[in-house]
Amino acid sequence: MTKTTEQPESSPAEEIKESVTPESQPAEKSVTEDSQPPVTDEKTDSSTEKDETAVEAIKKALSEDESEEEKIPDEVAEDVKPESRSEVEDEADDDIYSEPAGLKPKAQERFRNLVEDNKSKSVQLGEAQGALKEIHKTVQDSNMTPEEFGYLIDYGRTAVSKDPKELEYALQTAQNEIIRISQLLGKEVPGVDLLEGHPELQKRVDDYELSREDALRIAKSERELASYKQAQNAQQEQQQTTSNQKNIEQQSLDQVRAYMGKMKSTDINFSAKEAKLVEQAAKVRENYPPEQWPTVIRDLYETMGFDTSAQKQNLKTSAPTPIQSTTSTVGSQVPKTMQEAVMLGLENA
Repeated sequence: MTKTTEQPESSPAEEIKESVTPESQPAEKSVTEDSQPPVTDEKTDSSTEKDETAVEAIKKALSEDESEEEKIPDEVAEDVKPESRSEVEDEADDDIYSEPAGLKPKAQERFRNLVEDNKSKSVQLGEAQGALKEIHKTVQDSNMTPEEFGYLIDYGRTAVSKDPKELEYALQTAQNEIIRISQLLGKEVPGVDLLEGHPELQKRVDDYELSREDALRIAKSERELASYKQAQNAQQEQQQTTSNQKNIEQQSLDQVRAYMGKMKSTDINFSAKEAKLVEQAAKVRENYPPEQWPTVIRDLYETMGFDTSAQKQNLKTSAPTPIQSTTSTVGSQVPKTMQEAVMLGLENA
């Protein structure tokens, strides 16, 4: 048998001593470099920070949120049930009406009255909104215009009135509707002469040149043709009105654009007024007709110019350095030039 020589196990202290040798130890310089943060070029860092846009930052934040959501165990997710969510929402609503501590008796009573009044008004508002939705749905389902629907409601109101004048109005309205429906059907009813307004057809019927049935069919066709032409004329008038409106808007925009170009080349503080005028452009479109846009924009600009000139005078008296145009403080969502900003506000408001 061969005897195996068993070496005594080395103690932890000896292992540490053996591991810590001059060869295994890194140079002090390397240790110092490892402990210090890496030195990067400031220009590179600044360019990298500029390259990271707000969109990338948002995407990064969203991805971090998604990763955190993925780490949530399924058991915890299962515990969050709709019932518990509704309870949390109810508790949040109760917190809105919770009574603050330390109120005096009169203040407590006033607070409770306000809470009850707020709750009752919230209920009434919900009921009113529901009723309004039902009315809108009823009008849409009736295939009537708002004017026609109002006409029908007005007739129903006067038809059940006890005022003789309103009843007369209801009777006349009913007779007009009978005539209208009779003409649409081409069917005569007592009290309605469908050849009224067609003297030529009536004469041919009286002379036995045309039967009354044929005359009624011809009269119906003529009414339908007249109604079609009337609708076509109304459509053409609407298109012409829309076209004229667009032309007026375009002319006004051209005038505003020309004025802005002139101010840009002559006003040293042109860029400083950009943000204020952009904010006003949408309001100008909402509150003024297109033909007044150039005048309103010019007045707004001149008003801002008066304030800026006063500031410029103060700078002249207080500082010997020449005045320089201020840079625009408008964010990335606003156009870079004044013309683009104002045009965008007027066109897309």
